Amino acid sequence: MRFMNEWDIDEAVEAATRLGNANQIKAATTLAQLAQWTDSHSDGWAYWPQPCRAARGLQEALQRMHADERRSWSGGEVTDLTDTELATAIAPIKTFLERHGADWRRVLPAATPSFITVASAQQALF
Repeated sequence: MRFMNEWDIDEAVEAATRLGNANQIKAATTLAQLAQWTDSHSDGWAYWPQPCRAARGLQEALQRMHADERRSWSGGEVTDLTDTELATAIAPIKTFLERHGADWRRVLPAATPSFITVASAQQALF
């Protein structure tokens, strides 16, 4: 099972903010919001595997972008997620939250179409 701990998630939000890629910011912030929701509704992100499984695609995309960013230090380029890639990665998370009686729009404001600012990504962590 793929797992990004809270430090990895914070690092992903910082990297997305630094690069300024709108969909990467949404992806990282959505994952941070899911981890926060999980912490407040269970023993914690590290101990409840279902939310992590739902976020597998999102974690893979963020880890791939992190690897691209590391390669970019020697001349490569980091491309943002497409809208389709982002929607595909977030869909299982929305389904998971709905099954557990949570309104995904309230839990994951970053996953709504209006969330696109860098300031919003920074505020989501604090």
